[in-house]
Amino acid sequence: MIMAIVIDATAAVDSVTIHNPLSVSSVLDLALGKQHDTGSRLRAKAVGWLNEAMQRMYLERDWMCLKRSATLEVIDNAILKPDGFGRLLSIQGEGFLLTDKNRLTEEEIYRFTETNVTDPIPVGFDDNNENLVFYPGAGPTVSLRYIRRIPTYADNEETILDAKFKNLLARAVLSMVYEYEENGRTLPSLQFDEVEMARLKFEENRQQAIPQRSSRGYLRGLR
Repeated sequence: MIMAIVIDATAAVDSVTIHNPLSVSSVLDLALGKQHDTGSRLRAKAVGWLNEAMQRMYLERDWMCLKRSATLEVIDNAILKPDGFGRLLSIQGEGFLLTDKNRLTEEEIYRFTETNVTDPIPVGFDDNNENLVFYPGAGPTVSLRYIRRIPTYADNEETILDAKFKNLLARAVLSMVYEYEENGRTLPSLQFDEVEMARLKFEENRQQAIPQRSSRGYLRGLR
């Protein structure tokens, strides 16, 4: 069994500090504040709809508050995914950088296995649910960057999301409440406010680093 050894203890799954975390109750209070029916039954349904909206938002893009990193020891050419691992951003080691495009096919994995060749610099990896396995090998440590999965929350819990998403999520929940009250559908359709979503994406895009090139076409600092 491959054990996850975290070399950098500060890089644990939930070590990222959200200075203004979003709470479930703040979203529900905003969404349900003007509703005539504010009973526990409707609020319980709204908690479920909010969780659905957060899962949909997770798929929308790689939000900055969900980015995580960890330095892991490679054992038997593999690392165990950290708790809460959602999707890969990159794996960096000495002399290599892998992204999702370096995921190997079954045929490629078979050929590496048959040749029994090892090398500290991998050409790709396999994701076998629990582990990321490097071929033809890797070591001794790698830096893993990934997107944290959003858990399912109950009322009154704090989330791993930033409070800036409150309006977006509250409007999504409110639209589902309206649809539920209008036609009684237990699974109303989820719709995000396109203007608010665009604003949030624009805000995050402004904070993203953009590769800059010199007059010779090289990336900054590289010759």
